[in-house]
Order: sequence, then C-alpha cells, then structure tokens
Amino acid sequence: MYNGGIMNLKGKSALVTGGASGIGRAIVKKFLGEGARVIALDKDLDGLQSLSRETKSRNLVTLEVNIVHPEFKPQNFEQIPWSKLDILVNNAGIDEPFSWEKKRIDLSLTTFNAIMDVNLRGTMRITDRFVKARRGKKPASVIFITSVHTALAFPNGAAYDASKHGMVGIMRNLALELGPTGLRANAVAPGAIYPTGITRGLSKSKIKEFSGKIPLRRLGAPKDIADVCAFLASDQASYINGAEIRVDGGLAIQNALF
Repeated sequence: MYNGGIMNLKGKSALVTGGASGIGRAIVKKFLGEGARVIALDKDLDGLQSLSRETKSRNLVTLEVNIVHPEFKPQNFEQIPWSKLDILVNNAGIDEPFSWEKKRIDLSLTTFNAIMDVNLRGTMRITDRFVKARRGKKPASVIFITSVHTALAFPNGAAYDASKHGMVGIMRNLALELGPTGLRANAVAPGAIYPTGITRGLSKSKIKEFSGKIPLRRLGAPKDIADVCAFLASDQASYINGAEIRVDGGLAIQNALF
C-alpha cells in the first residue's frame, strides 16, 4: 500500500535484481512504500519468500531468476512484463573473498570470470532486455549499484573493482546514447554498508574502528542506499543523468595520512 512517501513512485513499475537480501531488499521495500509496483529478482528462493511474507504487499512479485543463466528458470524470466517497466535497478552482484589482513592480489581466472558473469554480463543481459522493450520516448530510469570501490582501491579487490568500473562505463554510455529517448541512467556507489560486503561478520570492536575512519563516524545501512535510489527513480530527479552518487558517509574523501 502507498504510504504517501515524499518520492512518490505511485503508478510506476520497477524491476530490482538481487532483491531478496541486503541493499536489494531495502530498495524493494522502499519502492513499495513509495507506491511502486515491484518485481524482485533473485536466485535465492528462500529470501524471496521471506520478503513476500514480510511485506505482505499486493504490489510485489518475486521471481526466482539467476541473471547469469536465465535458463535456470526460463519461465520466470519470460514472465517479466518488460514493456510495462519504468525503473530498473541493477543491484545483483558478487565480490571476492575478503580478508582484512590480506595485502596482496590473489586472483584466479575462475574467480575473475565468476564476478564478471554476474556484475557485468548478467547486468548487461537484464539492461538489454529492459532497453529493447521500451516503446517510443516513454520516460525510464536505470540505476546501477556500483561501489565506493570506483573511487578507492582495496586489497584483493581487482576483479570486483574492475566490474564496478565497468558498470559505470555502461551507465554513462546509456545516459549519453538513450538520454534523447527519455531514459535516464545513473549509479549509486555504496560505501561500507552494514551488514553487507566487507562488513559482514565484523566484531563490535572492528565496527568501532572502521567507523572511526569515516567522516560521519558510522557505517551505512541498506536503507541509506534505498533512499537515494528512490530519489533517482522519481520525477524529482528528472534532470539527473549520467551521474554516480557516492553514499559513503565521506569515506572516499578521507585522507588516510591525517
């Protein structure tokens, strides 16, 4: 049910990949709260079922789809009403195993390909279907969830960093080439969002230590990303195109020497 949120996505239809957990789940819930109809895609069926139980929304459709291999559930992939969508959020992604102590590149081709398959090839497959289904100059918004990794380097992050830089490149080209048709493409770059990515499993002492390196002195929450996505998807952001907005509490501007 529409709760009268300030972004007002009432009447719009959105597709969110990786919608079963973490940032994707928060985006789905935010969009529903702003009145949108939402299709949440994920390969995690249990997570999707949990999301449905939690929201109890008639405006939510969940589909078990692996964006790398849509043939995994082809009937679900084809159920998506592509031509009726107004918003696409490319959130699904994976990263490399991370260790706070690891200080060297340790990258196998298998790991590199697995990350590229999801973060770039899977994202392109979904985006291509979304773009081709549009008719005329119907307004549309495509949002890519990138990362603070497009501004900073992290140990053992070569493949993940490359994939997120690649997403920015795709976003900018979409913004340039399809802007004249009414499509806006933008990116949201999360910083340290708890409990996702490298913050998973952090001890309380490590959270306090890491938070001290961020100008706002706290880790972000999935809702922080969802709020910005709702803004970018709304008509209030109608002149924002080709932008990557960092939502990191100032992490990327923190000078490690001071």
